[in-house]
Amino acid sequence: MENEIFNAGNVIPEEITLLKDEIEYDVKAHIVNVVLHEDLFSNVITGYAVFSDSASMITQFGITGTELLRIRYKTPGFRQTIEGTFHITSVDERVIARTTQAYVLHFMSQEGFLDNSIRLSKKFSGKTDDIVKDIFNEISLEKQLIIYEDHNTSLSFVSPFWSPLKCINWVTNRSYQSTPGVLFYETNKNFYLNSIDDLIREGKDNLYESYLYFETARSAELSLEQRYKFIKKINAVDYLNIMDAQDYGYLASKLVTHDVATKEYREFIFDGVEYYNAHEHSEEYSMLSPNLLRNPESHLHVRTNHYNLFNDQRNFSYDNWVMQRNHILYQYSNLKLTIEVFGKTDIEVGQMIGISIPKSIYLSEETPSDDVFDPYLTGKYLITNIRHEFTFDTHNMILECIKESFSEPIK
Repeated sequence: MENEIFNAGNVIPEEITLLKDEIEYDVKAHIVNVVLHEDLFSNVITGYAVFSDSASMITQFGITGTELLRIRYKTPGFRQTIEGTFHITSVDERVIARTTQAYVLHFMSQEGFLDNSIRLSKKFSGKTDDIVKDIFNEISLEKQLIIYEDHNTSLSFVSPFWSPLKCINWVTNRSYQSTPGVLFYETNKNFYLNSIDDLIREGKDNLYESYLYFETARSAELSLEQRYKFIKKINAVDYLNIMDAQDYGYLASKLVTHDVATKEYREFIFDGVEYYNAHEHSEEYSMLSPNLLRNPESHLHVRTNHYNLFNDQRNFSYDNWVMQRNHILYQYSNLKLTIEVFGKTDIEVGQMIGISIPKSIYLSEETPSDDVFDPYLTGKYLITNIRHEFTFDTHNMILECIKESFSEPIK
């Protein structure tokens, strides 16, 4: 019976355990709900658990800042689970009544907690993917670091008492395989070092799921399989802000470099419209109109260079990544959807999904099938954030999804 799904969103809480001083406490009976956040643009997972405590467990247990929370959830019939051991970081919202109390335990990945107390002061040299791997070993505990691409970049630097994750972020900002969109992030499965280009390249032909949005009243008619493809709610849609795009340098920008050793002064111009075909896209047509007013002087980057600072790095090559990375990361705020769907434990951020949204007009039975869906909102999206909500035996997900191109040209 454990391997059978009766309702969409069914989940099995296989383990919820508090660990302290090598002693384990099963706290499933005290849990009201657990929330996990995984984010493509964040290094580690965070979350919280809401406790209902009628046994004064918090007093007997004694929260001192050394406790761990181990969780494992599984969709019935699935091999893959959502699991991990997390470090408790705070207790708040404690409400005390005569015979019971409730409170919230906040937690984060052990690697993130460890990072907060480690400082590095040493030199790193070599290819950027190898450097990230070396730095990750300073805090790695449970999960592996998966690297899908060999980088084309090499650098040398001395960490000025930065934390490991700050060092990793500094390196990934300067890393690229074909384009400088490399990210270091944690999912509910592993840590990853991967580029947005690679995620889109691999994901757009291997969609995790195809979701459909329509009137809630019709959802009762759906089969179990169809309900997993059903979008229960769409929040307000964020769309392109031209003023912000100009201010941020998304449309155009200028880079000025000055070498303190050779006294060389150089300028580089970037045009976002011309750069469109240089990197990967989920759809065929750009959101950027070639007629947009673009002035590189509207956003200025200034970088100081030092020729031959290290024998193994003569130039920092700012012109290869500063403006390009700025453009790539900003474009993923052009069109952002937040949808609520039934949860499954084989999902993780970085996967791509299809979303179909009907036009906001009256649709009759005579409406042609190729004219039902909004051509700009419908398409392939990259999952950048997942909020997993576990309540007893139910799993819901709020997915933040982004796209940067259209399947049809703008009219």
